Amino acid sequence: MADDHSNKRAAQDAAFKAWRARPRDASREEIDPLWEAMWAVADFSWDGLVDAGWALGHSASEAQKLKRWRTPAEFPGEGKVNGEGETAWKESTLQDYWRWSIGIADGEPRLLSDQKLEEADLLVRDEAGTLWHVLHRPDVTATLRGSAALDGEDARADLQSQAGGAPAEKEAPEGAALAAALLARLEAATGFAGANGPEGRTFMPGARAQGLDTVWRAFAASRISTRRAFPPSQSSTAPISSAGSASPPRTRPTARTACSRT
Repeated sequence: MADDHSNKRAAQDAAFKAWRARPRDASREEIDPLWEAMWAVADFSWDGLVDAGWALGHSASEAQKLKRWRTPAEFPGEGKVNGEGETAWKESTLQDYWRWSIGIADGEPRLLSDQKLEEADLLVRDEAGTLWHVLHRPDVTATLRGSAALDGEDARADLQSQAGGAPAEKEAPEGAALAAALLARLEAATGFAGANGPEGRTFMPGARAQGLDTVWRAFAASRISTRRAFPPSQSSTAPISSAGSASPPRTRPTARTACSRT
């Protein structure tokens, strides 16, 4: 068991090191194998999303640190709470982020069971029986592009209605449930990404679903439309909501979007 752990850590360290050492002018043909190697060793299976290495502190691997999510102290879950007052935060994981019920189920925000997520078409099993969130499934068949055929706020309304408001006699298109979950997380984002306190960014490590950019564009367009309809007061100094300025995940890893693809 110790040897397995050591081998896994060595493979992760080597893959992340190779990625960091890539030439800045590397072609896509050179970059893709490095990206795929890093994604593979990071383990973005459903069970793998729990492995955030909180108990290891700074000695955790880079792959584990990618799955760490600092939530408000009152967030559901059993993670350890650190700090006090407004900056208190709970040790949560990438799996908690996708168990979060917003955009998926009505009622008080909570962490949903595997069964509920499977019923919502957000968890699937591969041929080997491994459970995956549809955002991370390695066959990359999940797509959101067909869900955003419209532009602007109509596109966003379309995405939301497909997930929860589609008529009973009409089957919701593929990707509708994932689109609704993503939109809810964009709405909830505060943009805070400091070293202390809860995080407020969208949390997309390991994403492989196709068409994530369509959801971001629909969300951004709706926010722009809202600001045009309700312009801020000329005397207002309040910044535009960071949720409205959320940018799409990079196609290549950064500190918090590593292994994310659009």
